[in-house]
Amino acid sequence: MTAELAARWAGTVVPSWLYRWLMPVGWIAALVVSIASDDGPCSVTDPRVCGPDRTFSLAMIACFASLVLWWWQPGLAAIAGLVFLVVELRYDDVAGARTAWTVYAAACAFLLAWLSVSHHRQRALTAGLPRRPVMVPAARPTGRTGRLIAAAVLLVVGAAALGVMNWQSQREEAHLRRAIEQTAVTGDYTDDGDLRLKLPDGSTSTVTAIDDYAPGTQVPVLVDPADRDWIRLQAELADYTPWYTVAGGAWALAILLVLRDLRRRRARPRRAWHAQALPVRIDPDASEIFAISSTDGRVLIGFVNLQLNDQEADERYFTAMTGLGDEEDAPAAVRQQWTHTLRRYRGDALLVGDLVEGSRPTILVRDIPLRPIAPLRGPRRTPWSAESVDRFDLGADDVISEPPEAGERLVDPAR
Repeated sequence: MTAELAARWAGTVVPSWLYRWLMPVGWIAALVVSIASDDGPCSVTDPRVCGPDRTFSLAMIACFASLVLWWWQPGLAAIAGLVFLVVELRYDDVAGARTAWTVYAAACAFLLAWLSVSHHRQRALTAGLPRRPVMVPAARPTGRTGRLIAAAVLLVVGAAALGVMNWQSQREEAHLRRAIEQTAVTGDYTDDGDLRLKLPDGSTSTVTAIDDYAPGTQVPVLVDPADRDWIRLQAELADYTPWYTVAGGAWALAILLVLRDLRRRRARPRRAWHAQALPVRIDPDASEIFAISSTDGRVLIGFVNLQLNDQEADERYFTAMTGLGDEEDAPAAVRQQWTHTLRRYRGDALLVGDLVEGSRPTILVRDIPLRPIAPLRGPRRTPWSAESVDRFDLGADDVISEPPEAGERLVDPAR
């Protein structure tokens, strides 16, 4: 990978500020416009306007997914935005909301197309490059990961959310079966924002109201004779359907975590295999990940989170990286050991797999495999700056030194 070709590859990367900052701002703007545009009054004939609306709650899964996923899976975030627009146009008749989400979805479609073209160009640029045949050793078992544990917790959270919704709905239905309709007269609002109501028998009560009611307005209410504390505006029945959003969002996120974990496992096969490798250069970055550059080190291609082949090597690498990045002084001999450790994973390397954003390549450094635990990403860019390699000061020698033999230590632990 020459510097010229690496520069062309880097030029295909979609600027991250578009989907990490601009699109979330666009989502917030669309939400504000849709809320401000929805000035229709609550309706007794259609309680879904201010009451339970399961379709709306399910649609909000796609809506919130389009916000949450921009920093994690921008392609899926764009797709979620398009899905929400379809539901919005089908079920929402508020003109301002339809316009706002149409503009947002158009930006999602543009960005999704740009990401697709970017990945296609990255594959095309590296398809014909000369590669070297290598033997990639088998990876150690992955075992349980934090993603699987988090997915299991999210499954439980989703089930618990539906359980809470079912319990609340059953209680509400019991009240509704006993409820009788009355006409109440509205008063002023309390300091907490609740609406005061005067019932036909002369008693007063308060309810939390969504709509604005002028004092003296007659409104139909439901009262439970067996529970005088229970009262509902007939146009604003209790809405427990947001639990659908919580449960569906938790389960959707659990599925994404499981799929991401499966991709990680597929990128770390537990058997040796022959592959074609692309020459690159790697550098330990102060952000605790590895920087991938052109073979001369002049052009940064991207960053990838890699794991060494055994636990002991991982611990030594983490200790060295943390120690050299610490401002506190350490004995010269210890710093020499840390420098020696980091030098082993700096310099010429071979990349096995696709050199495309979102891929999970394996890196070979002097036949030492570094396994991917996260996708390759391009450098973060903003209109005024671009991410660069934060290299450690490992001395003038850029050549990877010979690794010590197993069990050999540069510094006695007692020192």
